[in-house]
Amino acid sequence: MNALARIPFVNRAYGAGARMLTGVTSAVCWANDRTREAWRVLRAIPLPILRARLLLALAIIGISVFWGMATAVLEVNAVILVAAIIASLFILNDYRVGVILLILVMPISASSIFPHEMLGLKGVNPLNLLIFATLLAYGLRRFFEKTAYRFVPKTWIWYFIIPVVLAGLHGAPHVSEIPAYFSANQDLQFEGSGGYLRDMVVKPLFLVIFALMAGAACQSMSRPQWLLIPVVISVWIMCLMVIIFFLLSGAHYGDLANPNARGFLTPLGIHPNDLGRLYATAYAVLLYSLRGAPTGFVKLVIIASMAIVCVALALTFSRAAFLAFVVINILYFVMQRNFKTIALGFGFVLVIMFALPGAIYERISLGFGPHAKADEISAGRTDEIWLPLLPEILNSPLIGHGLGSTMWSDAMKDERMLPVGHPHNAYLKAVLDMGFAGLLLLAIFYRRNWRLLRALRQRADLDPQLRYFFEGASVGLLAFLLVGMSGSSLDPTPEQAFLWLAMGMAYGVAAKSATSLASNGVEPTS
Repeated sequence: MNALARIPFVNRAYGAGARMLTGVTSAVCWANDRTREAWRVLRAIPLPILRARLLLALAIIGISVFWGMATAVLEVNAVILVAAIIASLFILNDYRVGVILLILVMPISASSIFPHEMLGLKGVNPLNLLIFATLLAYGLRRFFEKTAYRFVPKTWIWYFIIPVVLAGLHGAPHVSEIPAYFSANQDLQFEGSGGYLRDMVVKPLFLVIFALMAGAACQSMSRPQWLLIPVVISVWIMCLMVIIFFLLSGAHYGDLANPNARGFLTPLGIHPNDLGRLYATAYAVLLYSLRGAPTGFVKLVIIASMAIVCVALALTFSRAAFLAFVVINILYFVMQRNFKTIALGFGFVLVIMFALPGAIYERISLGFGPHAKADEISAGRTDEIWLPLLPEILNSPLIGHGLGSTMWSDAMKDERMLPVGHPHNAYLKAVLDMGFAGLLLLAIFYRRNWRLLRALRQRADLDPQLRYFFEGASVGLLAFLLVGMSGSSLDPTPEQAFLWLAMGMAYGVAAKSATSLASNGVEPTS
């Protein structure tokens, strides 16, 4: 290359270098200006807010890193675990977030589709994490605010919690007496007294803690009726669960009249009768809440919710649930004290009776006939459960034999009864487990809570939807106690989720009103 050819090349290289240097200089100046501006903004932010934002950023980064690492090891459990951790962060900021989440998951927590352990550790599951985080957040708030609200009412302590705990302690030493005949037919989740106390006392009392947390939330909320929104969502979750299982099973509706054909619900881990009682109580609170709905849209949502509850209840083919459903509707129309409404209600019932499919009548009439026997009507409960267990009452009529005493009863040991874990009668179970003394205490507990629900229905200062919600809960409680003759329990069970929620909310609302009256120098009357 000659000298003439080199000169243009040098000029072009020099020009490109100069332009690059100019661009870099401009970029550095722009970055410097932006940094100075950002620093001025940061310095203008108050230190507590800045600290909170930095901690939030670090938490997000930490959770993201942990999630990525955990996913490689734990797979699906990682998603559940991290979701629970994120929820716990929001709960620690406001415990009422935890109450809302508990309303959503508590009814479904007993099913097998809900994770009952994580990391291979029993007791470590989303429900327990939610309860612990909510209790911790509430405890911290109480500590700093020093409120005078009584978290656990005396009625709940003396008439329910103490009797249940004592009955559990009474039954713990008898775990070793559970016969192999029963263990071979039932999948027991506990071994030894420690596991017994965990499953028979601690876990059921989580439902009580859930109700108390709901009461605390109502006491601190200006509009506690907002808690009815997650209630409706929870109802939809529970109903869609059964409907989807039915559609996926390929079962025919007419075949479900046979009790043995309800096996499509077995994977859920909840007995159809228990689901039926849950749906019946949900229907009760929805039916009465409809009267207090503030707008047409809310009424439409409640009607749609009632419709899906009816569909799910029909799929359980539970005769106890059918009876509860009928009782709830009859009480609803009779309590209107209006002849036109009562006549309209009975006309509606007649239309429904003619519209019902024959499979439901076949299920209801199961065991009835010209030569009907009590054992056939009760689906084998009379001869194979109740009569063999009756002599057990005489062995300890006052205090009973401890929670779950059916498992180590003489009838079970001698194989004179079906291998079932409870006597399929809430009142017989209470007498066997807690004696007549325990039954009396539980009766007082439910009676007082029923009276509180009825009293709140009359409170004109409460939101109408909340008042009618409490009225529906009182009717649902009556229906539940009626059908308890053929199953369930008077101590906490999952199908009581909506009833316990209502009782907890009722206590919180009543305590809030009493506090408001006292602050104004007025003596509360309730």
